[in-house]
Amino acid sequence: EEMAKKKEKEMTEKRAFAILHAFVERPTAVPAHSLFRDGRIADYSQPQLRITLFSGHQIEIRSNVPSDQREGESFESLAARVRPFTVISESIYLMNVFDAIDFLSYFDDEKYQRINLEAYRRDFNDRYVDENLIDWEAIVPDRENEDVRISDSQVAEGWMYGDLVHHDLHSSRPPVRDLPLPFRRLAAFSYYSSLAIMAVNLLSELEASWGEE
Repeated sequence: EEMAKKKEKEMTEKRAFAILHAFVERPTAVPAHSLFRDGRIADYSQPQLRITLFSGHQIEIRSNVPSDQREGESFESLAARVRPFTVISESIYLMNVFDAIDFLSYFDDEKYQRINLEAYRRDFNDRYVDENLIDWEAIVPDRENEDVRISDSQVAEGWMYGDLVHHDLHSSRPPVRDLPLPFRRLAAFSYYSSLAIMAVNLLSELEASWGEE
């Protein structure tokens, strides 16, 4: 029985290291991305929307999301790289990464003490799990039922799986398809830029901890 427990512990330890090594491989290419190199990623993580009403009931809507196709494609490549951090079935789902660091800290607490896991868990959970942290909401009118409120996080995920991955956007719930593409892009730029920044910050702290060996 004692040998079985020891073997189980070793396998758990192996899994923790496997998760962390897989995580390290994923975001190492992110800081080299053009959006990180020139600092645009920080701007995109903070959504800005300006609505101007002119005489004659004309409305102008501007945001800090670029309309340039090349810039859009550049962001799409970044979003695709960081998407697995939010997918529960992926080994590098960030909650798995947090659990792996937490497990290994029992064996060497000093090595990982610089990483504030509690803060990372809270921030990730609020934005990407429970969606307690909302930058903005959209209200979609529904003639048959009550109006539908959609958070920016839901809109961002609708952009990812409807516009980028090209799943059936018409079957999405809530009805993200009813929002104009510029609004979907505004949500996506903020959502996935913030995720990329979180992953790179965690990577930096993890590598610094390992560098102290």
